[in-house]
Amino acid sequence: MYRSVLVSCLFLVVPLAGHAAILDFEGTTTGVIRTLDSAPAGAAGPSLVNYAGYDWLGMSVSRPGIVTNRPTQITASGTQQVDAGFHRAATSGDTIAFATGFGSIKARPGEDNFDFFSTYLTAGWRDNLAVTVTGRRDGITIYTRSLVIGDDAPTLVDLDFIDIDEIQFLASGGDFLYANGTGVGDFINPSGAFSSAALAFDDMNIATHVASVPEPGTLVLFGAGLLALFAGRGRIA
Repeated sequence: MYRSVLVSCLFLVVPLAGHAAILDFEGTTTGVIRTLDSAPAGAAGPSLVNYAGYDWLGMSVSRPGIVTNRPTQITASGTQQVDAGFHRAATSGDTIAFATGFGSIKARPGEDNFDFFSTYLTAGWRDNLAVTVTGRRDGITIYTRSLVIGDDAPTLVDLDFIDIDEIQFLASGGDFLYANGTGVGDFINPSGAFSSAALAFDDMNIATHVASVPEPGTLVLFGAGLLALFAGRGRIA
């Protein structure tokens, strides 16, 4: 009997360890057999497929550090290609994920909810990009954060969205940096390239959701159980 009291109290106190991961998108499988590392230089992969066990909507992968498709600026002596936010977005390795306008990560049917702790964000083609992050559970919005993300360098964003089954990123607005023109300092920007409200991601900190740390009342119950156990053992002696 006393042993069962102790075991029950320990069960209440000791939480299970979740499966945590830093998603860096290196070597990402982007299809049935295609991997990003075997794609040609400058290629942007198709939408992520079951990467890390999640469903991805509106999100793809790229290696922006080696892409040749960069904004072209007019200079006094001709033209030059320049870096944009995407080319500064990688925080580890050379691979990033990105979304244009909207992207989401969702727990697969039948899988556990997850905790989304943080990620690095970088605006792709616009500065001061307005980003709304929403955490949802069973179709209900649980968390909402409004951010302004620049294109100069990755920004570490701590979210701590706990026990959700979907996180959504909506990007809009921002300052357009690569407008068409014919003068020095303007850009050669055919068909409005380099103008979308695109958002880059790297090093996402995400984990399978587990039970929270016990409340103080649970710890009191545990102590009471131990006292009962040892008091009973004393009487038996």
